[in-house]
Amino acid sequence: NETKSEKQKVNAAKEAQLTKVLASLETEESEMQSTMADVRAKSEEFVASKIHLETQLGELQSLLQTLQKKTAEREVARSERNELYANKSQLETRMTAANQRQTASLRKLEKLQDAKKEIAKLAVSNDRIECEELLPGRSEMADLEVEKQELKEFGASLEDGEEKKTLLRQLETARQEADQLAAELSSVNVQIQDHESTLQTLRDNAMSDSESFTAKRDTLQSTKTKLLEESDSLQARLAVVQTEYNCARKQEHLRAEYNRKLEVLQYGVELLRKSNEEELKISSAPIE
Repeated sequence: NETKSEKQKVNAAKEAQLTKVLASLETEESEMQSTMADVRAKSEEFVASKIHLETQLGELQSLLQTLQKKTAEREVARSERNELYANKSQLETRMTAANQRQTASLRKLEKLQDAKKEIAKLAVSNDRIECEELLPGRSEMADLEVEKQELKEFGASLEDGEEKKTLLRQLETARQEADQLAAELSSVNVQIQDHESTLQTLRDNAMSDSESFTAKRDTLQSTKTKLLEESDSLQARLAVVQTEYNCARKQEHLRAEYNRKLEVLQYGVELLRKSNEEELKISSAPIE
C-alpha cells in the first residue's frame, strides 16, 4: 500500500507537471498565432502602402512628362522669339540703309537745286562783268567762254528735268521702302510682344508646376523613407516571428513526442493501477 501511494503521488506530480507544460505550450501557441496575425496585418498594410506609393510615383512621372512638354514648348517659344529678334535686327538694318539712301537722295537733290540757283546767278552776272576785269588775255577769255558754255549746257540739262525726275523717283522709292519696312518692323514688334507674353505665361506655369513637382517629390520621398523604415521593421519582426514559428514547430514536435510518451506513461500507470488492484484483491482475499 505504501508503494502504491508513493507511485500515485509520483504519477500525480508528473501529471501536474505535464499539465503545466501543456498550458505553457498552449499559451505560447496563442501568442504565436497573435504574432502571426500581427505580421499578416503589417504585411497587408505594407502592400497597400506599396500600391499607394506606386500610384503616387505614376502621378509624379506624369507630372514630370507634362513639365518636360511645357519646357519644350518654352524652348520653341524662345527660339521663335530669337528668330523674330533676328528678323527685327535685319529689318532695322534695312530701314537704316533705306533712310541713309533717302538722306543721300535728299542731299543730292538739294545740291542740284543749289547748283541750279548758282548757275542762274552766274548766268545773270556774266552779262554784267566788265571786259577789263575778265580779259587779261585771249586764252583766259577762251577758257571763260568754254566754262560759260558748259554752264549753259548743264543748266539746259537741269531745265529738261530728267535727272531731277530720276532723283525724285529714287526718293519716292526710298520713302515707300522705308514705310514698308516700318510697317514690317511694327508687325514684328507686335509678334515679339505676343511671344513675350506667351513665354512669360509658359515660364509662370513651369514655375508653378516645378514647385508642385518639388512638393510632391519631397512628400513621396518622405513617404518612401517611412515605408522603407517600416519595411525594415517588418523584416526584422518577420525574422523574429519566423524564429518563433520555428521554435513553435519544434515545440509542437516535442509536444507530440511528449503526448506519445504521456500516453505510454498513462498506459503504464493504468497497467500499474490494475496490477495494484489485483495485488490488493489477492492480499485481501482469505487464505484457503
